Order: sequence, then C-alpha cells, then structure tokens
Amino acid sequence: MNPRQGRIYAVCGLSVALAGSLAAQSVAGLPPFNSMEPELERLYSEISAPALEPPLTQTVPAAIAPLIHAALERDYQNRLTNLRITASEAVVWQDCVPDAAQGQMPTQPCEVQNFSGWRTKVAGEFPSLGQSIERVYYADDQGLAIVPDHLGSLSEAVRSEVAQALNLPVDQLTFLAAQEESFYPATGCPQTGTCPIPPLGLSWRILVQAQGVEHLVNVSSLGSQLHTPERDAFFAEADRSQLGTLPLAWANVAVQDAQTRLLSGEILPPPNLPEGVPTGAEIDFQVEAIRSVTWNACRGGTGPTQPIRGNCPDITVAGWQMIMVGGLKQAPFRLVYYIPKPDSPGLDHLGLADQDVVMPVPDGMQSLPAEVRTRMLEAAAERTGLPTTALQLHGVEARWWNACLNTAPQRVSCHNGIRPGWRIEILAAQAVSDQPWATPLWIYHANLTGTEVHLVHQGQWSPPPSAPSPQP
Repeated sequence: MNPRQGRIYAVCGLSVALAGSLAAQSVAGLPPFNSMEPELERLYSEISAPALEPPLTQTVPAAIAPLIHAALERDYQNRLTNLRITASEAVVWQDCVPDAAQGQMPTQPCEVQNFSGWRTKVAGEFPSLGQSIERVYYADDQGLAIVPDHLGSLSEAVRSEVAQALNLPVDQLTFLAAQEESFYPATGCPQTGTCPIPPLGLSWRILVQAQGVEHLVNVSSLGSQLHTPERDAFFAEADRSQLGTLPLAWANVAVQDAQTRLLSGEILPPPNLPEGVPTGAEIDFQVEAIRSVTWNACRGGTGPTQPIRGNCPDITVAGWQMIMVGGLKQAPFRLVYYIPKPDSPGLDHLGLADQDVVMPVPDGMQSLPAEVRTRMLEAAAERTGLPTTALQLHGVEARWWNACLNTAPQRVSCHNGIRPGWRIEILAAQAVSDQPWATPLWIYHANLTGTEVHLVHQGQWSPPPSAPSPQP
C-alpha cells in the first residue's frame, strides 16, 4: 500500500457525524460582491504553517509517542526501524474529526475543529539502505488523530531543488500542496515485524505557485529517480515525423500534463478491491491529433477559447493543437491543448528555443466533458433554484487543486494531496437579473469528474465596454 495522502489514524472507536458545509451561502438577495475566492487566494499566499499559535517546546507524552511512531511505520509499510521523535512543539491546529471506521480525513466540506496537541518531527531508518527519512506529523492530546503534514515535511534541500527546476528564488514560490509517491519492489514482506526490503524510490510531487502560474514539480527524495525527462518521455527522437514542427520537449511536457490529469485517482477504479469484484474499467491513453493552427483573439480561428473582453488584441498567433484522450476507456476524457510557437507575440521576448518549455494547460471550455458540464449546471440549479435553461457556463479553467479543492486552507490534511479539476464560472440569464447592467455569477471549484463541487464565490458580472471591431 502506498502512503495515503491526507491519512488520519483514528485510534479509538470514535463515531462522529460530520456536518457543515463550506460556502453555504444563500443565493437569494445577492449582494454586488460577496466573494470568498479573493480571501481564499490571500490565505494561500500567506499561509506558512498550519499552527495557530506560536509553538511552545514541549515533550510529547509517553502515551502519544507510540501512536505517532505507528503512523509513520504504517505509511511506509513497516519498512522503517529506529523510529524516534526528533522535535516537538505544542500547537493548536485545525482539521476535521476523522472517520472512525475508515481512519481517514474527509476531503468534502466538514466541520473544522481546533485540536490541542503537538507538531512533531519523526524519523525512521531503512536498515538495508542505511538511510533515514524525517516527516512531520500532528497529533492531538487525546491521541484520536495523527495527521501527516506533507508540506511541512519538505526539507530545505527539496524546496531549493523545486526553485532550481523553475529557475526562480525560493522566496518567490508559494508551496500549495505536496504528496509522496513510492515505488516498492514486487517481493512480498513478512506478515509481521519489520520488512527488510526498502522502497526502490520515494518522490515528492509538489504543487507550487510562481508569478501567478501553478506548477507541478517532481523531486526524488530517496533511491532511484522516479521521474526524469527520459523516463517520462512519451515521444522519442524516432517520433519526430509525427510532431511536424512541434518541438519534442514541448510535446512531451504536454503529454505528461495530460497523463497526470487523466491517469489520476480521480477517475481510476478504487485500489485494493476485494478479490472477484470486477472493476469494469479499462485504462487507456493516446494522442489523438497534433496539428499546426493559427488564431487571432479578435478574428477567431482554430485556437484557444477567448475570454469576453471589450478590447481584444489584434494579434495573429501560430502554434500547435494537441488533443489527448484517456482515462477510462468506457468514458474517456478529451483534453485540448494549444501551444504557441516560441517566436509568437508575447513569447518572442523570452528568446525560447526548442529545448525550452512553456507549461501547457488544457483549454477548459473545449476540454470539459459534456457530463461534467451537465453536473455543474444541475448543481448550480439546485443551489439557486433556477432551471438549468436559465444558466450558462461563462468560463472554465483546468486547474490543480489540493486535496480539498483549495477551499479550506486552514486544514492540515488538505495540503497532503494534489488533484486535477476545474474552476467553473456559471452565469444566470439576463432575464433573471434585477440589474440591467449586471447578471448573477457563481464560481465553483470541482474535481475532474464534477462529482465533488464547492461554491467559492457568488456575486455579479458586468460585460466589459465594447470596442470597435478590427477592419479586415
């Protein structure tokens, strides 16, 4: 079993009814602006540690320390020895009450509570490697919840490696979420006791924001490199004829982004199903098309979806369209990417070459599946009381979220996972608005399949001033 992201170990038979809902705001009587989203973004830019109070050095009680050891041991499949707490501090931290039956923290909105306890650093050693790891865990003073803190577990060396990969100083990066990937050998372990076989590799997948752009960066922390450009490459030199003029490195980065989204746990069947239970799922991935395209924000063309704006730049851009299809073969997703040429307006000042890479992102409006679109409109209709015929998609962005879809930055466990999803704007028809110059707007964060949806903003939208159309 791989380390579970956001795992919480309930160590007593506690049964709690989870209740509450983030952003449960009434739509009736919408104010001009009642936005939670700017506040969420502010919290993400400022948050540096989940602790709510200045830490006080304090030794973890003897009854709690073994529970923290057990959590680390379980997360690494009983392959660690010499477990020890290397540092601890008394803190008050926030999260939800864990599910006693499953021992996991919900990612859905829940009633956030304050926990008094400790923030600890706990270390263990892989005996056959002679190498140690150190991770951060939170524990409450009753021993009811042991929560890993993946962001807090990132060492200075790992953070520096992320900065180096992005060619930016560390202080210009905002670390949003992290999850650990592991690669274990197929050789089985004993039923009891410590397993002497170490992992072949451990790697951090880290979500950071730099200069307003989100990036996923992989950094190996133990053993062999799990992610390298050569190992992750979909296209090789022999495939250049399929790419036309699209640079090889750019094509591979787009494919890697698509694979990470489409082969994620969001749409794959649950792991460890009981023997004999069919998954009914066949996983598939393919590059459907690569073609050269040209587009203009004012004049149209085969290109990315253009936002509604009063003044549009009359600039013609040449580039490529890549379409990737994958996920469950029975209900595949189709992601559409647009990659501008290195010398395109807006990029020419960067002096990009074929080996340089512009981070690609799927076009949200063109990539959102029809069933997800339907789910979003139905969710908005249920909340607003309006029929789906009175609602329309105003904008869609493909995004990377933390485990809680970036809706609860105060919760420790929310930063322990990275999930693909959508930021979706839904607009009401002008006919339902009592303002002739504005219409009601709702902004949702959703997971990739649209089965988990959170309202983060509600307010009004006004069209931008119009501008004369360009002359042909």
